[in-house]
Amino acid sequence: MKQDTQSTNLLAVCEWEDLSTLAVMPELSIVIIAKNEVENLRRLLPELRTVSSDILVVDSGSTDGTADLVKNLMIGLVETAWLGYGSTKNLGNQKAKNDWILSLDSDEIPDKRMISELITITKSKHELSADTIFLLKRNLYYCKRKLNFGGVGDEWRPRIFNRRHAFWDDKLVHEELTALGPSSYKKLPGNLKHYSFGSRLEHRIKMDRYAQFSAREMYQKNKKANFLKLYLNPTFQFLKNYIIKFGFLDGVAGLTFAYENARYVYLKYNYLKDLEKNWLYEHMFE
Repeated sequence: MKQDTQSTNLLAVCEWEDLSTLAVMPELSIVIIAKNEVENLRRLLPELRTVSSDILVVDSGSTDGTADLVKNLMIGLVETAWLGYGSTKNLGNQKAKNDWILSLDSDEIPDKRMISELITITKSKHELSADTIFLLKRNLYYCKRKLNFGGVGDEWRPRIFNRRHAFWDDKLVHEELTALGPSSYKKLPGNLKHYSFGSRLEHRIKMDRYAQFSAREMYQKNKKANFLKLYLNPTFQFLKNYIIKFGFLDGVAGLTFAYENARYVYLKYNYLKDLEKNWLYEHMFE
């Protein structure tokens, strides 16, 4: 399916296609960004060895033994300061040996079906048009439980692409894949298990960091915090995920997830309000 678009902010952009008829890339590099993800990498990296001989972990200051694990497994390692999600991923893509990239976060684990499909397409002797982008279905596991509703039960994310055709934007958080021209999107069978939040505390810590990044980006774009955004937006976010998108069907986990995501919306506007106050204070005596 062809899409004449510059952005791949994609959810359900294409219909099912039989991948057995596709011509695909001959070589694939796997690029993973990580910070203090030794446990996830310990189960992820051995699985990926069957898919590609070029695996690259981009580590941003881990203190939990992540770098040592990667070195012991004799897998490629790039150590760098944190550049933001998009820029850190792009650095890894530049260091990869191949043009075709499978881009993963360290808490994203392909299931056996997806691993099998990746092996199949990388063993093909045919070439794939460089404008093709593969979407991978991602399932969120929250506190070790899979969420089936609440807006995260059926996510399709662009994860396989040719670096000559697409790159990640430079957002600090919630980065998107940007194509240089029209793209053809295909869905890969299997599931990408996303173990993003092992506990509610971990969820809060990560969302607090994301909120600060988001506030900084909004501030740079001259966006303003007001009463509606501070209080109505979080309320709507909760109702959308918990009621409209049936998050209540995931039980207590669905309720907690919806509440913490609404809290994130409040925090990012509250941080934005703080940035605005600081600017006023710095300039009031000029």
